[in-house]
Amino acid sequence: MAILTMKPHSLYVLKRKDGHEDEKGDWHKGAEEWEFCCNCGLAPNGREEKIPYGGGEYGAYTYTASLPASCPDIKSGDTVRIVFSDGSRAEFRALGFHRYQHQCKLWI
Repeated sequence: MAILTMKPHSLYVLKRKDGHEDEKGDWHKGAEEWEFCCNCGLAPNGREEKIPYGGGEYGAYTYTASLPASCPDIKSGDTVRIVFSDGSRAEFRALGFHRYQHQCKLWI
């Protein structure tokens, strides 16, 4: 008997660390690393539906991700990576994030 996995995909957020200047005056470039956020479910946007951005602008999104309530906040404009259940991956820009009582939603 097959068992349905409600959150089969993995969500990662790109964290950027600022560069710094050492005591000798040499500049050291900042680092980037993918930080695991949580497992998620995805629903594709099957129509020309748009969501409001800041400043009264509207834009189309590709997926709505269902995240657990315990996930950290994701800011609009953050770069996220989805590792799909089949092992493929894709990168998106976070367009919107909303925390509900029992789950969070992310529009990418």
